[in-house]
Amino acid sequence: MWQAFSGFGAAMAFGPIGLTMTTAWLRSRIERQFPPLGDVVEVEGVGLHVVDVPAAADDAPVMVILHGTACSLRDPLAALGPALEGRARLLFLDRPGHGYSFDEHGSHAGLSEQADLVAALLDRLGIDKAVIVGHSFGGSVAAAFAVRHQPRTAAAVLVSPATHPWDDGFAWQRDLVSAPVVGSLFVDTLVTPLALSMLDGSVASVFAPEPVPADIIDRTGAPLAVRPEAVRATSREVAVLNDHLARLVPRYSELKVPVTLIAGDADQVVPVGLHAHPFVARAPHTELVLLSGAGHMPHHTNTPAVVAAIERVLARVAGNRPSAPRAAGARAGRALVALGGSSAGRPRAAAESAGAEVTAAEIVPAESPAAAGGAGPKGAAAARPARRRTSRARAGGIKAADV
Repeated sequence: MWQAFSGFGAAMAFGPIGLTMTTAWLRSRIERQFPPLGDVVEVEGVGLHVVDVPAAADDAPVMVILHGTACSLRDPLAALGPALEGRARLLFLDRPGHGYSFDEHGSHAGLSEQADLVAALLDRLGIDKAVIVGHSFGGSVAAAFAVRHQPRTAAAVLVSPATHPWDDGFAWQRDLVSAPVVGSLFVDTLVTPLALSMLDGSVASVFAPEPVPADIIDRTGAPLAVRPEAVRATSREVAVLNDHLARLVPRYSELKVPVTLIAGDADQVVPVGLHAHPFVARAPHTELVLLSGAGHMPHHTNTPAVVAAIERVLARVAGNRPSAPRAAGARAGRALVALGGSSAGRPRAAAESAGAEVTAAEIVPAESPAAAGGAGPKGAAAARPARRRTSRARAGGIKAADV
C-alpha cells in the first residue's frame, strides 16, 4: 500500500544518492500502477492529457472538468465520471504539470494561462462553447475561464474554489521548493519518499472534518502528485495564485454567465467565509449550493448533491430537453467509465432504493442575505428565508473502470 510506504528511513541512510535512486524507483512504480488513461493533445506547446468521454446524444452539451491542486484527472473522473457519463461530452484533463500533462518550463502556472489553455484546447477540438467545471484550484481556473472567455462559457460550476487571496499557511513549503539549489535537491531526493510516508495524514487533512472514503488513494491515483515534476507544478501554481486572484476579484461583477458554486460549510482548506460567500456577493448570476457539514472534497463525500447540481446546470444549458437514451451497441469512443447495473447513471434513485444515507443541500439564491454573507455558515443559515432545501442521496455501488 502506498500509504504504508516505510522505506524512507532506509533511503536516508544512503544519503542523497540513495534518496535519488529511491525517488526514481518510486516514480517508476507509481507510473506503472497509474498509467495514462486518455490521449495527449498538443496545445500551445503543452501536451495535455485528456480523457474524452462521449455523450449519449450528438447534440448534448460539452463539459470540461478540471481537477484541483496536487492531484490529476483521476480524481474527478473517479468521483463524477460514472454518474455523468452520457449526460454530456465529458473532457477530463490533467492541468499543466499534473498527471501526464507536462509543463517543463512552468509557463502555464497561472490561472489566466491555464484558462487560455483550456480555450485553446476547445479550439483544437473544434468546440465552440462548454460548461466548465472545476474543483479547488481547478475551480479557480474555471472562474478565470468564465471571466476571460464569457462567450465560450455555457455555464460554470465551481466546487470548493479558491476565489479570493488569503493566507493558506503553506508559504514556507513553497519557498523551500522554489529555492534555487536547495529546492531542486529537496524535490529530486526527499519529496517523493517523504510525501508517500505521510500520505494518509495529508489525505485526511484535505477531507477533514469528513472521513476519508475507502481506497480513495488508489481510486484517484493520488501518488501521481508526489512525483518531482508534479510537486514543482503544484508549488509554481500555488505561489502565483493569490496574485492572479487579486486581479480576478474585481472582474467577478462582469460575469453574465450562470455560475453554480458548490461548497461545504465545514471546508477547512478553502473556508466559505473567505471564498464562497464573497464570490457570490460579487457575481450576480450565481447559485450557491452549501453542503452542511461537508469539507473540501464534496464531489467524493457528497457526490449525489454535487451531481444533482451539475445536472440542473446541464438541463438549463440543454434547454431542459431530456438526454437521449444510449442505444445498445452505441459508439463508446474512449469512454473509460463503466456504469454498473441497470440503475447506472441514476445514482440518486439507486441509493434511495438501497436505503442509502440522505444528505441535505441548501440551494441559496444569489440575492439572499446568506449568499452575500460574512456572518459565517451558522449565522447565514438563520438569515436565509428564501432558501429551498432539496434532499440528495449518497450514491453507492457505482465504480469507475481503470481508475
